[in-house]
Amino acid sequence: MDLSYFVVTCEETDLFDGKIVRVNKKARDIDEVCLILKTYFNQYPAAHWEMYPCHVQI
Repeated sequence: MDLSYFVVTCEETDLFDGKIVRVNKKARDIDEVCLILKTYFNQYPAAHWEMYPCHVQI
């Protein structure tokens, strides 16, 4: 059985170069990734966004 999903992460840097993770969510498909971005993108306009595709075999 194969499972595929995406991990969406939003990170900001504070004044002392520390990393602040604002969003860290899993999405089943690209449509759910778009929904996460639509929900949170305007809240953190200066943040760094990353999306990782993941694949697991069970």
